[in-house]
Amino acid sequence: MYQGVSQTAPRSAAPRHAGFTLLELLVVITIISILAALLLPALARAREQANRIACASNMKQMGLVFLMFADEHGGQLPPGAPNQYWGEQWVTYTYDNVDISGNYPANLIRNNYIFDAKSVYNDYLTDLRVLVCPSSIALRTVPKDRWYMDETFAEDRIDPALLANPGNELALSRLQGPRGDCECATSQMYTYFPYAIVTEEQGLFLWDLLAWRMYIGDVNFMKDAQVIDDPTDYGHGPGGGNTFYRMSVNVSRLFILNINDPSTAAESDATIPVLFDSPSDAGFVKISHLPIGGNVLYLDGHVEFSKYTSTSFGMAEYQRFVFAELPFTTDFIEFLRANVYDNMPLLNVPPWCGNRAPETPFEPRYKYYPNDPMYQDLSFSDGTTPPV
Repeated sequence: MYQGVSQTAPRSAAPRHAGFTLLELLVVITIISILAALLLPALARAREQANRIACASNMKQMGLVFLMFADEHGGQLPPGAPNQYWGEQWVTYTYDNVDISGNYPANLIRNNYIFDAKSVYNDYLTDLRVLVCPSSIALRTVPKDRWYMDETFAEDRIDPALLANPGNELALSRLQGPRGDCECATSQMYTYFPYAIVTEEQGLFLWDLLAWRMYIGDVNFMKDAQVIDDPTDYGHGPGGGNTFYRMSVNVSRLFILNINDPSTAAESDATIPVLFDSPSDAGFVKISHLPIGGNVLYLDGHVEFSKYTSTSFGMAEYQRFVFAELPFTTDFIEFLRANVYDNMPLLNVPPWCGNRAPETPFEPRYKYYPNDPMYQDLSFSDGTTPPV
């Protein structure tokens, strides 16, 4: 009997399981690591460049605000921050008839080198968040939409007892949400020059005078010209005198040393700084931008980036001190960091502000301003006024 070839199909090989071998996996990881190393720095630089441009745009807006203010105030730009007490009552500077100047009360703002926000808000500046720099070192702990804002009626801060009272429905519809507060405006992101200065020499002597007046307890003094009283310590201000003049649109003429040869010391509005990125935080030098430096707004309204350098600019020490231009000079930045007389950073931002110090617990604003008309139609637990 003929036996044909078996028609049974040959068995196929065992199916191979799809997947990576260890070697292939290592190759993929290596490639991804190389790409990340190449791309991430570029992305970081692009992000920082965008932030720097946003910061410069904010400064240009502030330049317009300052010029609009000056147009209606005799050519003068806004005065410096008053560095005064917040709240309707505060402690005094004496204890048992003993002077305790330099020991700051809890509600005295100090070391705040910014313009007086009340002088421009709301007439010229409608949103204090223009003062928020996206690159600022300060933004690492607080959301930028809460900076310079009163949090009293923010959704996560409002007292539940106020919400539970049906009589407050109308008032809360008006008050609810964070709102800009001039007492929250600080120099944590931008530093303001309320006086016309150009060189490191002028900056150090002026800042020494301002820091001393803060230390001894003066308030609301950065609306007047500043004068070095010591007649033996002469010639450190603009024009070779001892007077530091309020920033104004025509202040450049006051830098002239010799009216018969004005070109030797003349300054243009394009060289007089008005506002710049703050270079320190909590007593440390921490400059926000890369490359290391910051944006500077000048009196003519233009903004440019200035690099920070610790070199002597090819000058002798004395020459560098006298001629180096503000604001990003080595000695001046160190002076801002140290706050020479008390060696303390910005103090006593009110406890209702979103930019208060991390160790400061939140407290509602009405605790310190119970008679503010803003709260007159609110019903509190005692049925009358805010709790104090």
